[in-house]
Amino acid sequence: MANTLQRYKALITKANEHYERAEWELTENALRDAERLCKSKDFPDGPYCQLGIMIKLAEVTRRHGRYEEAVKASQEALNSDRIDKIMALSVLGELGVNYRHMDKIEEANATFQKQYDQAVNLTLELEANACRAAGNLGMTMYQLYMQQSDKGDKAKLHKSIYLLQDRVNRSKSIQKRLAPEDKLMGKLKMWESIGVSRLSLPYAADGQFEEAVKWGKLGMEMTKDNPDPTVRAMSRFFYGNALLASGDREGAKAQFNFTRSRGECTPAIALSKELSAEHRQHLQTMIKVRVDLTCYDEQGYSALDYAVYGNDKEAAKILRGGLSRQLDDPDEVERHYSLALLWKHSREVFHGHFRPIINLGKTETPQALRKEYEELLDDKTNDGIAKRQRFDRLRLVGLEDFEKHGELPHFGMHCSLSKTFREISAITNEKPFVVFFSYRWIGRDTDPKSTNPDDPNKTQYNRMILAINELLERHNEVQRENVYIWLDIACIDQEDLEAGRRERGINSLPMVVAQCDAMISLVDNRYLTRAWCAVEVLIMQTLRETSNQHEWWEHQLHDPDNDNLNGFLDRGRDQKLEPSRMDLTKEADRRHIEFLKRQSMLLGKTGGFLS
Repeated sequence: MANTLQRYKALITKANEHYERAEWELTENALRDAERLCKSKDFPDGPYCQLGIMIKLAEVTRRHGRYEEAVKASQEALNSDRIDKIMALSVLGELGVNYRHMDKIEEANATFQKQYDQAVNLTLELEANACRAAGNLGMTMYQLYMQQSDKGDKAKLHKSIYLLQDRVNRSKSIQKRLAPEDKLMGKLKMWESIGVSRLSLPYAADGQFEEAVKWGKLGMEMTKDNPDPTVRAMSRFFYGNALLASGDREGAKAQFNFTRSRGECTPAIALSKELSAEHRQHLQTMIKVRVDLTCYDEQGYSALDYAVYGNDKEAAKILRGGLSRQLDDPDEVERHYSLALLWKHSREVFHGHFRPIINLGKTETPQALRKEYEELLDDKTNDGIAKRQRFDRLRLVGLEDFEKHGELPHFGMHCSLSKTFREISAITNEKPFVVFFSYRWIGRDTDPKSTNPDDPNKTQYNRMILAINELLERHNEVQRENVYIWLDIACIDQEDLEAGRRERGINSLPMVVAQCDAMISLVDNRYLTRAWCAVEVLIMQTLRETSNQHEWWEHQLHDPDNDNLNGFLDRGRDQKLEPSRMDLTKEADRRHIEFLKRQSMLLGKTGGFLS
């Protein structure tokens, strides 16, 4: 093969020499011989080499006046999946020349127009990449200057300023040549604004504080209506950093903490999304002026959440220290950190383990999810241990036990009808049919001090019996003894008999929904005013749409104003819900709701979180 490759290279060299001397027959002979070699078995990247020869032969064939043959070769080359943009431009030019020589002027004109348009677009694309490269090179020059011990040598710093200004100027130049609706326009405007904002860094390092503030402010003004919240937040950081360098501490703090609403990306959050030594240093700078680190963004994540999810222990330590300075309550700081760890492990379960199974859309998806969940919690690695510390096992109540109990069972010292899925699997070889009950706790409707989920008439319990009987009438293939149900009062340790198990049960709720074959919502006039009910519905809507293996039913009341028991089972109807704005017994749960809303979206086919 080595000899073959050497002969091939020699033939291509010879072909090029003949081409330069316009010796077309000799050029063709050398190319044909090279073509035969690259068609041999195991020739390195043979198809690509053949394409290159085909393009050259098309021109040689045209030089011989064999236009039809040349056109056919050019068209074949253009249809190749290996042709790149530069090669395609050359082939289009050859094809147009052939058409012109064949007196097919309209075809030639259309081909040259296509060549021209593609060449202009490619030129703009290359210039746009040069624009971005200039800005990125400018930033590394700035970083290298900041790392050097001799700050008196400012060559790299001044090179940084030159390159960042070059980025801004290149972006402006390209924008002038584009139509306003061109898809590249938005990207170029963003690159320009980023270059403008970043100029504040080397100017500040050079002691040119007025220039730093000028460019920082301009960048902030350019991005204030940008649809990307991270871009807006970063521009606020650059402006604030320039103000701080100039001695305006309060002005800097105002920019660092600026948001138009509570759930919006802040500079600290933006920096934490893509952490580096530089960004960690910027975080420390902001912490010194008491930036607010309790904020969270549009997705429900704080700066600490992003640092933990990115496994950046150093940044997490910095942010925890900042929270300690801000909150003066070690327990509250620990709560923020615990939530960040919970979000991290929840995302990993949903997107690393559940979503791939759900998106396969195969039968028995819930069963596959139950198996995957058990294996996750059985994992002996540190990751498995971490998940067991945060999520409870799947616990279920057998339908026959539920019916015999006569009321909603309470998981506590005096009653525990629920069994883990592992315990159930050990006593039966049958596949369980699992039903999740989503319902409103109604005890307080008649007694404001009640902590009972049901009323004295056992309304919710009786509705569950009616609903599941109607469901089983539609599932003749399911045996009653194989039916298991999940409901919070029976499957979450209400008295925390094992320390931390109640919290683990609550944390596991969205994963439980995913592992159930069906969900039944006990709908009444206030059901969808409750945030937890609404988020359960959102999760199930996404699962049903994505996998087609999850069922969602609503038990609707015939006369909800006068009869809160009797009703009928109907397919759940998709609704647009905002759980984060709905009623909660504990206001502290709102961030949890916002997180789960986002997660349900990402379980969907388009790749968002459980929304």
